[in-house]
Order: sequence, then structure tokens, then C-alpha cells
Amino acid sequence: LYSMEEASSFFSHDMLWKTLTSTVLATLCIAIYYGNLKRYSMLSLEIGETEESLLTQFTEAPLYIIMGALGGIFGALFNNTYAFMTKSRRNFYKTFEGNKKTFVALKLTESALLSILTSTIMLTFTWKVGVCRVSDEMDEEFDPSFLRRYNCEPGQINELGTLLFGSRSEER
Repeated sequence: LYSMEEASSFFSHDMLWKTLTSTVLATLCIAIYYGNLKRYSMLSLEIGETEESLLTQFTEAPLYIIMGALGGIFGALFNNTYAFMTKSRRNFYKTFEGNKKTFVALKLTESALLSILTSTIMLTFTWKVGVCRVSDEMDEEFDPSFLRRYNCEPGQINELGTLLFGSRSEER
């Protein structure tokens, strides 16, 4: 819901609803094609499938309240940081509006530095946090060319490396 709220601030409402509708329909079509509606759902309420007592359900409520409050705080922090950075960048680049070459060079430098920083963080995170697993444990549905070995022994794959750097295309 938070991502929907954020997207609705920047996109027109018509486009947002069209995107949401097409995403839901695409997910439904994929689920119907593979014959498993439960596997492709983002949210499973599991109503009536658990044997939890009413006391257990009420003791989980504070956790959900805390998670919601933290989500709101981090969302507000993100929004304020983004607004501050946008305003700062706008003021910084206003000083170079007259000099087109410097303006373009600064924009390109900013893009390059951001790209290098993001790539370095992702690669370091994959090496330090990624867990190596034996590739035989993977489901049969995984394409072996999709799996990545980053910093693992032969015959093992790095789950986080596969998630972040794996191929997004299917070759079937």
C-alpha cells in the first residue's frame, strides 16, 4: 500500500489504476496458465486454515502496530530526504544554467558516480551477506543459466547474487 501511495503522488490516477489492473490480470493469467493460483498470490490470508487460538492472534497485534508505525516513520524519513535532496540538487544546478557544457558534464558525472556507488554496494552486499547453497537443492523450475556463483565454491550458488544479478529473461 505504501508503494501505491508513493506512486500515486507522481503518476496520474488513471495511469496508476491501469497499471495496477494490468499487473493483477497478468499475474492471474500466469497463475491460471500454470494451474496454481495459490503459488502466484502476494497475499494469502489463510482464513480457516490455521489452528491458532484467539489469544495468539491478539498477541500478534502489537507487532503489526509497531511494524506499521515503523513503516510510516521510515516512509516519512524517505520522503523528507528525497524532497531535501531534490531541492538541494535544483539549487546546485541553477548556478550552472548559463554554462551548458559544465551543466551537462556535472549531470553525467552525477549519473556515473551514482551508478558506480550502487554497483559497488550491491556487489559488496552480495559477497558479504549472500548465502551459498548447493545448486542441486534448487527447484526443477529454475533454469541453470539463471543461477549465479558469486564467491561460492564450485557446485554452489549465491542466492542473493542470483536475485540481484541473475538474468531476467527466460530462454525456453
